[in-house]
Amino acid sequence: MKRRIALIGALAFALSGCRQITAALVPTPAPDAVETAVPEQTPTQSNVNENSLHPNEVTDYDRKAVTSLINEELRKQHGKTGYYTLRSEDITFEKNNGIIKATGLYTYRENGVNKTVPFEYEYEDKNLEYLLSDGKEGGDVAQSETPQEDKQGEKSTLVPDKTYDFNAVHGVTVNVMHAGDGVMTVQVVDAEGNLVAEVFNQPGDYTESKNVDLPTGSYQLWFKNESGNWSLSYNAY
Repeated sequence: MKRRIALIGALAFALSGCRQITAALVPTPAPDAVETAVPEQTPTQSNVNENSLHPNEVTDYDRKAVTSLINEELRKQHGKTGYYTLRSEDITFEKNNGIIKATGLYTYRENGVNKTVPFEYEYEDKNLEYLLSDGKEGGDVAQSETPQEDKQGEKSTLVPDKTYDFNAVHGVTVNVMHAGDGVMTVQVVDAEGNLVAEVFNQPGDYTESKNVDLPTGSYQLWFKNESGNWSLSYNAY
């Protein structure tokens, strides 16, 4: 009897151990999933700027940007010796549905002669980016002889504020900036004081660069400014 009770007790202990082990192997239920809010996607800057912010209004930024782009095109077409800087004041701007139309007259040099032609360019405003959609120059509408041919041999009557000596092989490029109402004048004169070319003679706000073709020799730049801020640089070539 004692042996049977002991056997039953051992068997009960073994079964109890098995239940504990089996219970340990049962997987614990996973916690409930928590939904995380996804940030709302916003349009990228490139998408925002696909269209003009001012589709029918020519802004100051439009004028400056398009003038700079047109000057790049003109510089490519007419080269170093034939190119004159075009000012925004000389351009008529129109804008419709983001298309900027720029028209006017442009003067350039060819074979020692100044020529004036009509031009028309169209740019698509992509808001801070401008794409050339059309650009052309028309036929010559006016021609004028070079300033040195008109004025050669005449004494300059200008009383300059400053003079600059330079030697030229083919010519000189003059770069100026002026801000104010007074007239700024820049002339090229020869060694005898004869007026060879009047490069600038105008008031107002402008930044320009002009080329003057010259025979090989020694010259001076004569500069006078009535009032206003200015800067001047030149490069003989």
